[in-house]
Amino acid sequence: MDTMDHQYKLEWARKHLDTLKASIQVFLNSEPYIAIQKYDDEEGGYQARLDRQLEVPLDWSLMVGDIIHNARSALDNLAYALAIKNSGPLSDDDARDVQFVLYEKRPDDFFSRSLFRLGLLSDVARTEIEKLQPYHRPDPAYRHPLAVLADLSNIDKHRHLILAVDTAQSASVSLEGSGIEPGTRIGGYSGPLEDRTVIARWKLAGFPPNAKVNMSAEISILITFPQGRPAWGGSIVGFLDALLDHIRDVVFPPLEAILNEP
Repeated sequence: MDTMDHQYKLEWARKHLDTLKASIQVFLNSEPYIAIQKYDDEEGGYQARLDRQLEVPLDWSLMVGDIIHNARSALDNLAYALAIKNSGPLSDDDARDVQFVLYEKRPDDFFSRSLFRLGLLSDVARTEIEKLQPYHRPDPAYRHPLAVLADLSNIDKHRHLILAVDTAQSASVSLEGSGIEPGTRIGGYSGPLEDRTVIARWKLAGFPPNAKVNMSAEISILITFPQGRPAWGGSIVGFLDALLDHIRDVVFPPLEAILNEP
């Protein structure tokens, strides 16, 4: 057994994340949307609508699943190494029961289950793992990264792909033309992006219906999880970066210190 398996798993998750980042950048550089100016007869005004040029690649959802799987496996590999450290070689049945448990809400859940999942670890190792539990979050409204990891892992393994969604952080259009005040800018839209999403509306006094003006659009696109639990529409890259850093910088050091004791 290599006691560094957990490190290799985390490094592999990071490689998948680097690949995902590069793929997202290619997507963003390829102008996935163009804005088209339309006149709305019912509203008597103009709209800037998006015309989707590129679909969000399904491969991203598979990459996210691979990253989540390897991050979760890194924790379990570390728990297994700690069990071997304390108890020696394990039978297949004992090895199957070892798991780095994660509980978000009730400390009682940890203490009632820790002897089953972590019973072959030393008391010191179990104490350190308890300190790392998500229910120790400083603010009840804050979702601990390990709690989100546990939920995403269960979703990816047992339910469905973790979708990647393109979302507008901000969107606006600039208007130019005779009779339009220089520097005119219309915007304010933020939210999910779809084909034909309206990112701006405006009316031009004195202009005939369907009059064309020079319009240029600026859209700041973020690749996010879907809205709602467990990641609440947050940035995929931002969360995964923070998660892997948390495991490397917060979870690993105290447990590796136990693993490396003579």
